[in-house]
Amino acid sequence: MARKVFGFLPGDGTDALRLIAIEGSRAREVGSARAGDEVILFVPGTDVLVRQAVLPTKGDRESRQAAPFAIEDEIATSATDLHVALGPRPDDVSQPRPVHGVEPALMEAWTARLGDRSLSQAMLVAEQSVLPEGRLIDLGNRVVGRLNGQAFAIDAALPGELLTAILDGFGGEVLQPADPLEAMARLVEEENAVLTDLRQGRYRVQRGLDLSALAGWQTAAVLAVTCFAAWLVAGVLEVQAASRTAADIRQATRTAYAAAFPGDTDAADPVRALSRALGEADTGPEIDFLDVSAALYTALQDVPGASIRSIRFEPGRGGYVASIAYLAYGEDAALKSALEARGFSAVLGDSRRGGDLVLGDVTITGRSL
Repeated sequence: MARKVFGFLPGDGTDALRLIAIEGSRAREVGSARAGDEVILFVPGTDVLVRQAVLPTKGDRESRQAAPFAIEDEIATSATDLHVALGPRPDDVSQPRPVHGVEPALMEAWTARLGDRSLSQAMLVAEQSVLPEGRLIDLGNRVVGRLNGQAFAIDAALPGELLTAILDGFGGEVLQPADPLEAMARLVEEENAVLTDLRQGRYRVQRGLDLSALAGWQTAAVLAVTCFAAWLVAGVLEVQAASRTAADIRQATRTAYAAAFPGDTDAADPVRALSRALGEADTGPEIDFLDVSAALYTALQDVPGASIRSIRFEPGRGGYVASIAYLAYGEDAALKSALEARGFSAVLGDSRRGGDLVLGDVTITGRSL
């Protein structure tokens, strides 16, 4: 059985890399990984969105394409700009499946960092994804946990009032281990945690094919080479399909640019021109996300039992839209009054029944005059 070696992914190429292996009741420092080791590096949970989503598709490729749209209400970027990694597929596709989302720029930086340290085969795992239900751990500059079936990570640099309000909302005791890395490694070993490697899709580990062990087994060797050739052809076809898709998207953008700016026929690259035109538009939020979040969590203290499902900025509504779960109808009015008492303008959306709760939206458009 391969030895498991654990570490935290260093912040940059100059940071020291510490690796340990769990051996019985103690953790042993490992100078460097050796051939055959299963290297597991924990990446900052605050950089990874960990959710569960129903993906009624059969193949992993189709599921990975559908996954960003299943969680798009909880991400701040376009669903098409998100890298997703999937956990084990359930036997029943109607059941939820782990979906982990990361910005591609971060994945590029992380995988490049692995190459610099000769850890090209290492797994990248979100910290909060390995925690069992009911566990909260302080890792120093962030707190990770899993409560009420939801895995999360909180930046300890948040304003104290906001951080306290969030942790009080989840409940549970925050553990402060003497050695956070050993605590995380033991969770994987002792809880038999199911790991979701972020290195999937375009970031998957490319493993070489060793034919030395096939000497004297000509039939098996020929079969292996044939399979490798088939895999290579499939990869070429996949690249060609991606190129055709990119060309179709570019043509659609040209059409959209021509319709939006009929007088501009000199744009050499309509894709960049359209991005530049949208970037020059004043569509950003007028109020800070942290201020809005702090106001919401504070206002919810006046509405016992209510909880935040998600917060997102919607330019069309002119503010941040928060999805709230209430215990009864009418509590949204109490939340609106609490927000206005704290100096924010709030607009209520429609309320609807969702199981035992009442679900509704509240839009915070700015500070009241």
